[in-house]
Amino acid sequence: HKRIPPEESTCHSQEEFANLLKVEYRNHCVLSKENYNIKDDVGNILNTNLNACHIKPHKCKGPMRVENGLLLNRDLHWAFDRGCFTLSDKMEIIVHEKMKKSSLWKFNGIKIENPVDKTLKPNTEYIKFHRDNIFGRLKSLQSFNCP
Repeated sequence: HKRIPPEESTCHSQEEFANLLKVEYRNHCVLSKENYNIKDDVGNILNTNLNACHIKPHKCKGPMRVENGLLLNRDLHWAFDRGCFTLSDKMEIIVHEKMKKSSLWKFNGIKIENPVDKTLKPNTEYIKFHRDNIFGRLKSLQSFNCP
């Protein structure tokens, strides 16, 4: 069994990345623990409000690996990408001080949900990248220049 270097993607597409995160996080937002799926009469998911979120952004060579992903609802994905909150190495949410009066503050200090396979939990190197470079920016990644 060949070990894949951490910088390499294990998924071939964003869709595969999203599907793996949905399986690992049981179709629940890792933060709110909510399920936002619209299902048909037999239980097939027709639509979802869950997004596959890169911890280290894809534009900064963040790989499409479960260890570099979080399954978040669209609003929380938007806030994470803008650095409104990040993660500690203990997988606890750190909400930025400037967000104290927002609805995000209720998540401060909460531990995220673990993936089914605990070996696929978020990688601390990717978390450190987010904490050091994205956290506190409070603006879109479009203007972000990767270090």
